[in-house]
Amino acid sequence: MEALVSIILPIYRVEKYLGRAIDSCLSQTYSHLEIILVDDGSDDSCGEICDTYAKKDARIRVIHKENGGLSDARNAGLDVATGDYIAFVDSDDYIAPDFIESLLCCIREEDADLALCSYVTTEDDGLKLSVFEPLKEAVGKEEHIADGEREVSDSRTLLNNLYDRNHRDATYFIVAWNKLYKAELWKEIRFPKGKIHEDEAIMHEVFDRANKGVYLRRKLYAYYQMPGSITRGSFQMKRLDWLDALDKRVAYFEEKGDEEQVRSAKEARANGAIHYYYRLKDAFPGEVEQLKRLKGYVKEGRKASDRKVGYTAFLLSPFFYRTATCVERDDKERLYQLLYSMILIFTALLCLYKLGVKYVDPWDEARHGVNAYEMLRSGNLIKSTYLYETDYYNLKPMLSMWLIMAFMKVLGPGVIALRLPSVCCYLLLCVLVGNFVRNRYGRVPALFSMMFLAANTTPFLAHMVRSGDADSLYVLLFSVAMMEMIRLKERPDKLWVCGLMFSLAFLTKSFHAGIIALIGIVFLIGSGVIRKIKVKHWVGFFVSTLAPVGIWAILRYRTDGTQFFRTMWETDVMGRTSAGFGSNEAGFGYYFSYYLGRMSGELQVYLVALVLLLLGMVLALRKNGGLKALKNSDVLGF
Repeated sequence: MEALVSIILPIYRVEKYLGRAIDSCLSQTYSHLEIILVDDGSDDSCGEICDTYAKKDARIRVIHKENGGLSDARNAGLDVATGDYIAFVDSDDYIAPDFIESLLCCIREEDADLALCSYVTTEDDGLKLSVFEPLKEAVGKEEHIADGEREVSDSRTLLNNLYDRNHRDATYFIVAWNKLYKAELWKEIRFPKGKIHEDEAIMHEVFDRANKGVYLRRKLYAYYQMPGSITRGSFQMKRLDWLDALDKRVAYFEEKGDEEQVRSAKEARANGAIHYYYRLKDAFPGEVEQLKRLKGYVKEGRKASDRKVGYTAFLLSPFFYRTATCVERDDKERLYQLLYSMILIFTALLCLYKLGVKYVDPWDEARHGVNAYEMLRSGNLIKSTYLYETDYYNLKPMLSMWLIMAFMKVLGPGVIALRLPSVCCYLLLCVLVGNFVRNRYGRVPALFSMMFLAANTTPFLAHMVRSGDADSLYVLLFSVAMMEMIRLKERPDKLWVCGLMFSLAFLTKSFHAGIIALIGIVFLIGSGVIRKIKVKHWVGFFVSTLAPVGIWAILRYRTDGTQFFRTMWETDVMGRTSAGFGSNEAGFGYYFSYYLGRMSGELQVYLVALVLLLLGMVLALRKNGGLKALKNSDVLGF
């Protein structure tokens, strides 16, 4: 007696394509079929189409059920299937006329439990049998494969073929719908309800039960590329079901004690976690717990894998890993990464070019150099000295001096060790600003922001980027504080970071740090973010703010009592405040002429960069719906 084959079609809102799928099943050269149409509560005309076909052909059975998703619909078909063999066809896809006959022939001739075929992706709405034309022989490749070639695998090999590193066509093994199975393989196996990537969750169990499988290298299945579906459209949280499926695979083989398959599954899960980490971070940056979960998978993958370098690099810095590998990049993103790298390299050249040639500035730079050198020589990390006497002229706390001391310890005393910390701080600032703007506003604003920093001549010519004083470190700390402040609306628990940055900025340039506190108060009240901040957040803020400053104050008091604090208050705070804007007697307009003209030569580069930045912001706003695209707290923050 001829074997009965059950073909299960889960159906939901596919009235445009359903006839094509059913017709391809009815047109099979192997005719002893049971075609099970599962109407999964579709609210279009799919139910009526199914009933109409059932009246025309007795081989068709129709199930009408409440909507439960693709997995639930397939399970409903499995529950009623009576065939000796099972096949799944998605209702927007279609199969070649000899799909069943060819795969059944493979199973019988090789005494196998299942057979699978190649598939072709199509975006055409019609049924075109031309897509199933034979594969041309691969020419000039290491593996010479002709259409119709078979690959026979035992259970172990089938499991290994689920992974890209083991088989170039791993995707063909993962999916459920390009296969013909002996029905007995599906006893007690069902798809997880309510999940996508449902194939990943169960295919390992099917392969583990099979004694032998056959891969037929022929295009017998047409996979329709429908725009906007969950698995093919923009990133959604449901995509993380893939990792849930791999969790299930890991647990399955852990229970069986199969260490080899556990390692393979954990490594695949780690690769998947990296794959989705950037998509999740770009689309849903507030999903912190999920991001931690993905990093946890990478840590487990590193333990299980022999290839630890890549995983370690990702865990140390996902940002730099993405930059170095271009993982998860479309063409636009790759272009962005190229331009980003070019701007950063150009900025680095501006910072480093003949860094040690320019004479040491006789004021702030020289003073900082002497302070750091003498503190290093004397081993005193708290009290700054000049000619080995307590310095009451340079009244800045010691953080920037510590940084210079660290470089002197590594490179030895000299101009390069004096200035390189400022270079590093500015380059780090460029990276952090570019990353912040990219994640929050997009590629174009990020590039303009980095161009702005590269074209800003003042930091390069005045006492900041190429100079051994505190300004570059202070600007870095100030900027991090401001960026975290802008993000407080989504992450009020990060208020402690703002406090820590304020504290470190105070320990760099105490007088200037007050501006952070002033801006912070205005921002929290004006944006309404203050209403989101809970008591525990305030506790963290005050601890992170007061602890570093308090420890320094106690240690400084033990060196010379209150004299340093009194001098700092009288000279640095009250004295400089009353001397004019920023202690410059030229007044408020000094900075505008300084920035926009005098430091830039005939071509006012900084002014040009400013205009380009503003133009870029306008274009970005127009593209994203005007001012509404920016949150009110962001506008106030800037």
